[in-house]
Amino acid sequence: MALNFSLQEMQNTLEVANEQTKNYSEAIETLDNCMKELETVLKSNEIKLYEDIMDKYNDKRQTLIDAKEQMKVFCDMINQKIMELNEAADSARTNFE
Repeated sequence: MALNFSLQEMQNTLEVANEQTKNYSEAIETLDNCMKELETVLKSNEIKLYEDIMDKYNDKRQTLIDAKEQMKVFCDMINQKIMELNEAADSARTNFE
């Protein structure tokens, strides 16, 4: 199986991945804010609906954070490979000059 890619394609992938990671991070922040705003609507002394919802959200929130971290690791890996390939290309050019 042959690998066919270019540094530009990798750079494009990195840009898309970075943008999606940024959007995902903003979505988590928005969700956190919405969950906090629920308190004004759902908080009651008689029932613990808000507390129950927040407990369930907080139980699952770490999964969202883990996914964000995995996205960042992916972006970092692509960036590292781009740098390595650029260095290898520069080295090859130097050796042939």
